[in-house]
Amino acid sequence: MLEGYISAGRAETDYGVVLDRESLQIDHAATEKLRSAFRPERPFFDRGAAACERLVAMGVSE
Repeated sequence: MLEGYISAGRAETDYGVVLDRESLQIDHAATEKLRSAFRPERPFFDRGAAACERLVAMGVSE
């Protein structure tokens, strides 16, 4: 935004980032509040030991 590629309004609507209009710094509390409104409640899904073993074999996890 500081370099003119995106407006403060588009930062908010496209990326969910709220800026302080005067300082142009990220308003972290307002950003979290905005994003949490879009974040659906997702139940935990356990993919089981086999999925974990595959991730370890691929080097993605320990």
